[in-house]
Amino acid sequence: MILRYALHSILLLFSLMVVQQAQAESSGDKSEDIVFAQCAGCHIPGEDGSLSRISQQRKSPEGWEMSINRMRLMHGFKLSGLDIPIAQSGIHELVKQLADTQGLAPQEAAPYRYLIEQDLNRVEEGFDPDLVVMCGRCHTSARFALQRRSEIEWERLVHFHLGQFPSVEYSLFGRDREWMNIALNETVPALAKEFPLESQSWSEWQA
Repeated sequence: MILRYALHSILLLFSLMVVQQAQAESSGDKSEDIVFAQCAGCHIPGEDGSLSRISQQRKSPEGWEMSINRMRLMHGFKLSGLDIPIAQSGIHELVKQLADTQGLAPQEAAPYRYLIEQDLNRVEEGFDPDLVVMCGRCHTSARFALQRRSEIEWERLVHFHLGQFPSVEYSLFGRDREWMNIALNETVPALAKEFPLESQSWSEWQA
């Protein structure tokens, strides 16, 4: 009798463990599916499970939220075809998944958290002067420092800026130099070196 109860207890415990594991795996698959379900319609999936443009960059949660809002404003993106109020919780899930898998390690974000925390009474220091002239003249330097991209993605960002803000070549610190040539041949390599997609800090944080 005692042996029978012991066997029943062991089987029950094993069953509970299997159910919990299945639920955990289901939850993980659901989280990963959020990005594919909402983004793969425009961002081409690769054989390795990556998504074009998205998988080649890392950002803070705030940065990903800005990207999603830009998709909504510029490309008419709607989360699952729902209106904005209903879809807001879904956007939070999407931002969380992107930030969890393609975010920033604490060491990477810490020096620039003043931007996220909206500490506006601050004079930025310690940045490459050339990057300040090329990028920091229109927005804070922390804006690009809170991103990590592959070199080709930094290059695409330059093309995006020129297409979206064509006056960048003719405004202050743009018209007195070959802005596009400098941006592609000097600024992009500098950004890719200083703020690379792959880093030891991120690898250790993900481990």
